[in-house]
Amino acid sequence: MLTRRIVDNHLVVFEPERVLPVLAPNIRAMHENRAFIRMAPCTDFVIGLLANLVVTTLDSGSRFRTYDSLRTIRQIIRYSATPPQFSLHTADLLFRLYQHYVYSAKEEIRWCVSIYLKDRELPKEQIRWLISQAPRSSHILNRLLRYPTVNEEIAAWARAALRTSQYVDRTSELLGILITDHLPSFAMKMPPETLMWAAYYSRALPRVKAEIVCNAATVASARSALEIGRRLGLVEIIRHLSTIVPEEA
Repeated sequence: MLTRRIVDNHLVVFEPERVLPVLAPNIRAMHENRAFIRMAPCTDFVIGLLANLVVTTLDSGSRFRTYDSLRTIRQIIRYSATPPQFSLHTADLLFRLYQHYVYSAKEEIRWCVSIYLKDRELPKEQIRWLISQAPRSSHILNRLLRYPTVNEEIAAWARAALRTSQYVDRTSELLGILITDHLPSFAMKMPPETLMWAAYYSRALPRVKAEIVCNAATVASARSALEIGRRLGLVEIIRHLSTIVPEEA
């Protein structure tokens, strides 16, 4: 039966600063009211309050519904209508949770906290921590490979990883970090597939990506080039392929 309390709880969508403290005064209430809390907008106030509840409970050593609590935060961040913007304090709380749970024995928890850093710029000390821990975790490695902006420290890390043949199965992604308006000179002799997918993963302009793919594409690697052209919506790649592949099989 629909009650006034249920209706009022829906006001968290519109008045989070008034309603959320009522729904989540403590970690237990956060769990009990999670269905309503997940409707809240992704604001600094909302994420800061919830992350602080989890961190405070974690520091106290009290038991709580770990996955459900972390998932509530994840759901709000993941389905935000706009890219979330957080204060330094809230961002630090999220990073603390990431540091603690990224090594969880439960895969669903590791995936959960990975969302906390997705598409967010981080301060130097946090980037350095990720770099130092990358050999231990594919989730941490992914956060470096998918970092949203050009970063000198991450570029230096990627260059060193390529030089020492670390993460050989992620070579294209590492190389992609180093592509700006052209390929690095040391990459010229790499296999065409590696170069093309590096262009795909890079943050270069579309015309630069198209140029790299077209220059690297061969008949043998044409299928990958076609897939990249389709994914990126770059018709010039498709047109170029039509000039190098045979008319008939």
